Amino acid sequence: MTAAAQTDAAWKRLNRRVHARARELGIDEQARRALQTRVTGKASCRDMSPAELRRVIAAMSGSGGSDALPDSDLLPKLRALWISGWHLGVVRDRTDAGLAAWLRRQAGIDSATWATPAHLVAAIEALRGWLHREAGVSWKPYRAVDESGRAKDIDRPRARVLEAQWAILHGLGLVRIADRTALSAYACAHAGLARTDSHTALSDKQADALIRHFGDRIRAAAGSAP
Repeated sequence: MTAAAQTDAAWKRLNRRVHARARELGIDEQARRALQTRVTGKASCRDMSPAELRRVIAAMSGSGGSDALPDSDLLPKLRALWISGWHLGVVRDRTDAGLAAWLRRQAGIDSATWATPAHLVAAIEALRGWLHREAGVSWKPYRAVDESGRAKDIDRPRARVLEAQWAILHGLGLVRIADRTALSAYACAHAGLARTDSHTALSDKQADALIRHFGDRIRAAAGSAP
């Protein structure tokens, strides 16, 4: 058998193993192609060399790391929600490994790196729902009026997390007044803003700093501060 024929036979054998392993693990075509793209940069097995097919098989076998999160534009949003859950006292493991374990359970897959965009969209909505139920976060947009006098919706998810944290702190007896006016006064003092401003006016950096500060207080009160 020539070298070319041997390479062709090896490719066919490995290609069959890729598809067989995907069936064994319940990985559909979309998820398999997404995995192949992440591992080799190629979506189709036809475009891969035998070495690249072996890398796909290794990833399916778990050597790619079940705790590796997928490379996706949706990941920063999912990670931000996960960290918010940590600062709300709902999430117990703030690490990427903790998020990967949760994502595997949520998506019903053996490795987080196999998660497709559809899996991640569903995970984001599930995580938002969890934080709403367990921590009281309202994800509703704020109503505002623009310069022309027209009402519009403005999303401020960080401000909503701060409101939920403030309510938790009030329930723990760590703040005396539960309403948003008290929160805004505290937030502005913490960020060095005029007291007439609102917590919704915080920059992302200022809001993140206050979320971490509140998270430290919540975890300390719960006896789980690091």
